[in-house]
Amino acid sequence: MFLKLGKSAYTTGLVGLARTRMLARPGPLAAAATAARSVTTGARALDPETRKMLGEILAAEDAATQKQANGGAINHYRLESGGLVNHDIFWGDMDTFGHVNNVMYLKWFETARVNYFRALLGSDADKFMGGVGVGPIIRSVDLAWRYPITFPDTISVIHKLLPLTQPDRFELSGVVVSHKAKKVAARIREVIVTVDYSNGGVKAPIPGDVRKILEKQWQLQQQPLETK
Repeated sequence: MFLKLGKSAYTTGLVGLARTRMLARPGPLAAAATAARSVTTGARALDPETRKMLGEILAAEDAATQKQANGGAINHYRLESGGLVNHDIFWGDMDTFGHVNNVMYLKWFETARVNYFRALLGSDADKFMGGVGVGPIIRSVDLAWRYPITFPDTISVIHKLLPLTQPDRFELSGVVVSHKAKKVAARIREVIVTVDYSNGGVKAPIPGDVRKILEKQWQLQQQPLETK
């Protein structure tokens, strides 16, 4: 039985070095893989049928959320922005209730988020996420579980940037898609604040070069998706 579908409070230090405070039971998360080189690290190439299935699910998600998310502007999830794509779950990911443990979703989103930024920022990613100077820290996570994932299954985790409205923070939304069920299994909204680690961790504006990259990504998300 899939119990207590709901939300989670989540606070961490650096992006990718996570520790949770779940409403039901606290516990540490493993550090995300920091050696990832691209958003598709470790993923098998998507076959055309799977790519089509994911594209349709993401398009439906966009259509259902765009009005309340950003005043009606089109803001596309893009498959190439997936930080954890075509990932097989493991038998050990499940708990005694026979479905993937809720904490695993946080781990998937964390790994996908780190890979997303490594792809966006390229060689500057380690500097931005390294805890020196101005860098990111997770302020909050709002996670809603929608569907129980069971072994065997394959999942993809996709993020997209939300509108930049404040100088010292940005937000991401993300989804976990179950390939077996062909539906969204979880949704997340992450608020990330930039702080100056060399000055006691006080809030600081997003560095100019990083902000330009984020603005470029936002513009990309407004572009029509290719339909094949």
